[in-house]
Amino acid sequence: GGTAARADRGATRRAVGGATAGETGADAMSLTLGLGLGVTFGGSLWTPARLFASGEEGVWYDPSDSATVFQDAAGTTPAGDGDPVGLILDKSRGLVRGSELITNGTFSAGNLTGWIQNTDTQLPDYPRVLNDIAEVARDASDNTGIEQTFATVVGVTYELTCDLTQIVGSEGANFQWGDDGSETIERNLVTGSIRRIWTATSTTGSIRIFAESLSSLGVIGIDNVSVRELYGNHATAPTSAARPVRRKTAGGLWYLEFDGADDVLVSGANSGVSGGDAATTIYGARRDSASLPAMSIGTNSDSRLRVFNTRLSNSLFTASLWADDLDMGPSDNDDHVFSMWQAEGETQTRYAQIDAGVPASKESTSIDTLASPIRIGATTASFGYGSGRNYGGVLIDRVLTDAERTLTIQHLAARLGVTL
Repeated sequence: GGTAARADRGATRRAVGGATAGETGADAMSLTLGLGLGVTFGGSLWTPARLFASGEEGVWYDPSDSATVFQDAAGTTPAGDGDPVGLILDKSRGLVRGSELITNGTFSAGNLTGWIQNTDTQLPDYPRVLNDIAEVARDASDNTGIEQTFATVVGVTYELTCDLTQIVGSEGANFQWGDDGSETIERNLVTGSIRRIWTATSTTGSIRIFAESLSSLGVIGIDNVSVRELYGNHATAPTSAARPVRRKTAGGLWYLEFDGADDVLVSGANSGVSGGDAATTIYGARRDSASLPAMSIGTNSDSRLRVFNTRLSNSLFTASLWADDLDMGPSDNDDHVFSMWQAEGETQTRYAQIDAGVPASKESTSIDTLASPIRIGATTASFGYGSGRNYGGVLIDRVLTDAERTLTIQHLAARLGVTL
């Protein structure tokens, strides 16, 4: 994607969101809590999406939003209370989709223009378009289908949607999708409205659809095929065992539960945020043991902008801001909003804050200039696994104003049920 791609996506974000007049600055300090949903500003609900209105890179993860939390990395099954989480979508871009990559996905012209047709002389009527719906067929020995490839960008996340109908038979579809040449293959797929999400690892994607039938004729109807970029830095679990669990408190507050052993959610390799930039992270968490499930940014060998508790001798919450540790205050096993930030420059002052307390600070000259993945639940790919709760939060490539930081802390405090 590179800088140009990120700039294009930033322009899209500016077109769909943005702060209203007077939202930043002193006026923004006049706010109230919105009945457990968030913060109201000027009579309307304020959310962290406003922080990204000028195209900033970063993330906003929100475990309370059921439309963004899934059991598997492909986003096929929503995660409810007690379910494992393999994917959480980043809301900083407003879940905006990019341009359509599929040609003739609605078949409204009554033909298969743009599609490669897999034919069979024993099924001469297929594939075909009937009433603006494509049809593919298969019997015990013969098979037909349609396929299409499209350009993708390595590291970018895409969403595929389509409608499949069982017209004849009962054995479902043979559905292949993802990177061209290494597609995910789903056999006997139950028909209906299909949605799949993946992050490209090649420059070409593909979709192939066939009917399934091992005996008599099977016919599948296909319509509304779409592939578009899903803007954002979405996070997935690297393995099934690494999935945290989505939980809901008795009071209806949602969080992700991490086991402290291997649970972690990780964004793409290049989040657009680097240690050499100004940056802020604010998130809600509770620890169950020595370390809490932080939201961090860093390479596989180290991490940045995290909070953890390894000071067992003096029981302090300690912020790690690049190569420096900064004591924040006494640790406990309660819910808190943690905030860390630093400005860009050779000599930087780093700040760390618990809830609405007085920020601690430390001056440093160490800078990490690598753009890195963002993690929830661990500080690196194989270290610093936290045990406890993470209620979500934001990480952004700039220092927030005092007013913006107050709004964000208030918003997250409502998600935790914390009184500031």
